Amino acid sequence: RAVSWRFSREGCRVSLCALLRPETIISPLAARARFILIAECIDAMVAAGSLPAALRVEACAAVVAREELRSTGIGSGVAVPHAQLPDLGEPLAVLGVAPAGVDFDAADGQPVHLVVLLLSPTGQTPQRIATLAGIARLFRSADLRQALIDASSGTEILAVLARAEEDSAAPESSRVLPPSSSLRAARAEERRR
Repeated sequence: RAVSWRFSREGCRVSLCALLRPETIISPLAARARFILIAECIDAMVAAGSLPAALRVEACAAVVAREELRSTGIGSGVAVPHAQLPDLGEPLAVLGVAPAGVDFDAADGQPVHLVVLLLSPTGQTPQRIATLAGIARLFRSADLRQALIDASSGTEILAVLARAEEDSAAPESSRVLPPSSSLRAARAEERRR
């Protein structure tokens, strides 16, 4: 299954749904510690046949090394650990759900409930950065984050993500999931009533 980069106003990136399959979604995650969680996600890539077993140790080491530089816990219960591998042919991802939360040393100090682990080929830095930015933008929606945590299967998680990606690509006036600033404004308006 070949994955191609998609060009959009944000640059060249890959749709998260294009990188995931039900087998690369872990819900719930068994790990309760950041580095064990990374290994669990990479093991899911190997088990799904996405990542060759021969690259497992290299992938774990690369993601852990990146994580030791600075936590990829971006806040609001989301972490996006990532690394580049020279022998990887295409970008790969795993999405993990940790309803109880995992300490990821996140920027906001909150536990992480959603993890998107991204591996990309070396030499595709602009595409990787654009994809990471797209993931961060997508996960700004509190409604989306809660829907992913509440979903009961990998298939349901993919359906929720597909709808959110479709909505994020639509003109702002037709979005089903509002951007986080609009959501905050709507909630503030409700409280005033």
